Amino acid sequence: MVESIIKFIEAGLKDNVSLSELKSELSEKGILESDIESAISKMSKNSGYRSAAESFKIKLYRKIFLDRIGYGFSATPFVNILFSMTGASLFFIGVINALKSAISTLLSGFMSDYSKKVNVSRNFIRFTGLIYGFSFIFLALSVSMRSDILFALALLFGSIGTVSYGDSFKNMMLKKVGRTNFMFLISRVTFVGLGITALSLLLSGFVMDFVPLEGRIFIINLPLGYGFPMKIFGYLIAFMITAFTSIFSAHILANMKLEAKSSNFRIWDYLSVHTKEIFAKSIRFIKNKYLFIITFTTLVIAIFQSVVNSFVGIYIYFTYEKLGLGGFMNVALIFAIALVVSYAGPIISSRLNKIFGLAPLFVFGSIIMALLPLTIVFNPSSYYPAILFATVLSFLGVSIIGSVQGLLAARLLNERDRNIYYASSGFVTVVPFLIVVSLLSSFAFKNGIVLLFKYVGIGVLVILIPLYLLLVFWSSNKRSDF
Repeated sequence: MVESIIKFIEAGLKDNVSLSELKSELSEKGILESDIESAISKMSKNSGYRSAAESFKIKLYRKIFLDRIGYGFSATPFVNILFSMTGASLFFIGVINALKSAISTLLSGFMSDYSKKVNVSRNFIRFTGLIYGFSFIFLALSVSMRSDILFALALLFGSIGTVSYGDSFKNMMLKKVGRTNFMFLISRVTFVGLGITALSLLLSGFVMDFVPLEGRIFIINLPLGYGFPMKIFGYLIAFMITAFTSIFSAHILANMKLEAKSSNFRIWDYLSVHTKEIFAKSIRFIKNKYLFIITFTTLVIAIFQSVVNSFVGIYIYFTYEKLGLGGFMNVALIFAIALVVSYAGPIISSRLNKIFGLAPLFVFGSIIMALLPLTIVFNPSSYYPAILFATVLSFLGVSIIGSVQGLLAARLLNERDRNIYYASSGFVTVVPFLIVVSLLSSFAFKNGIVLLFKYVGIGVLVILIPLYLLLVFWSSNKRSDF
């Protein structure tokens, strides 16, 4: 009996049937649970045996760790610093970063909706992962050629790959294991993943400082006393690591049994359907005052993050290039610490909300979020530790605001409007986002980063705090009505 059960389970696992489904099927056939467990236990003791679930988790974690390494070696601050070294102006850098964010937002919304309604093949996900990886090879090539146009095109092209790759993979995972199981699997490695990204950031910064933009000549020794010089570039090493980790990650994904049933609903046909649905939902943003204000605050934060992320790495690099650990390492240390600390944002939000409520938390989050640009403005001696702590607190503030805004949306919006907010807010705000960021980037080009940060830091406080207090007031009145 046990041997026949083992053969049945092994055949099912080869056909990508989960162990729980096989157990249920055996139970329906009248097989005793004790016999099923005996068969599974005997299988697990066989040398070299590994359950499908265990094998799946190992592949998933390998993929996640490779992705985190790739992200660390090609972090946004490094990309923008190298972008500026191609000769790109601050205006061009700001506009391209805004376009990249807009493409990511629109494509993410579309792919998220498309993946829920249409089964996306793993070959498509693998292909988009390869696009993302190869985009960094072109980024490295554009730096060596000092071509800001090629760099911009590679950056935009890579954003298409990373969003399509990431969102499609996420939705296929949700279909396979369910949201609860997927979040549980991810939560087990989140902090470790952040640590890997932070370490990769530091290693990337060290490599790019040790092997500068102009390159360093190394002698490659061969047998019999022969050797030849080779010129190595730090940014090339960092970007090639990202390219290869992305390609290997896509290879792992190709060997994970994720593929669902195929569909004849072509992606271009669905694009028109998705666009019509978004336009139909957009009217709700005007009719519902809660939805309108929450979306407006989201737009303000998006503009703030786009402008600060585009220019802060450039400012830190050129201000402290000859000080401390070196140009890239100074940037890497700041953002590595900020990245790890941001993990505590949701935890802090949850605990402080229970003690103080939403209003003080929104004020606190807005203030510390604005600390980074304002510290750069009111730090005439360019004291490095002040910039470090301000960056860490700003990351924490963004994390807190994001967590608390989700709680506020849950209180003010019904389920239908919440779904519209999360699915369509990026679409309805993309045009004003691009216009405002372009104007601010033009201001930075004409007047410098420091003066831009002065107005951005003060502006985000003046706009966000009153709006958040108004939303909390509405939320309190709405709850008291029940």
